[in-house]
Amino acid sequence: MGEGDLPFPSLVDNLRPKATYFRSLGVDVGALLFRCPEIIGLSIEANIKPVTEFLLERGYTLEEIGTMITRYGTLYTVSLTENIMPKWDYFMTMDYPKSEL
Repeated sequence: MGEGDLPFPSLVDNLRPKATYFRSLGVDVGALLFRCPEIIGLSIEANIKPVTEFLLERGYTLEEIGTMITRYGTLYTVSLTENIMPKWDYFMTMDYPKSEL
């Protein structure tokens, strides 16, 4: 059966760029989809890249981000401005080491 014969080509077309993006971060895509299937519905540009950039700006490496996302894919499903940023700011006031966040 060729790609053109797949019953859900839009699913494949939607998933392929996300799988490629996450693989570039070193993410185990199978584990990510198992733990967080809703990630399929997210936009790379609107939801995924901004969180990655936020973490890069805070000094995390791509390898560290890949590990985080493999373990906690739901990180991409919450609002960057309404959830991640305020929590980051709060934990920074508590002097948490970056490695614990």
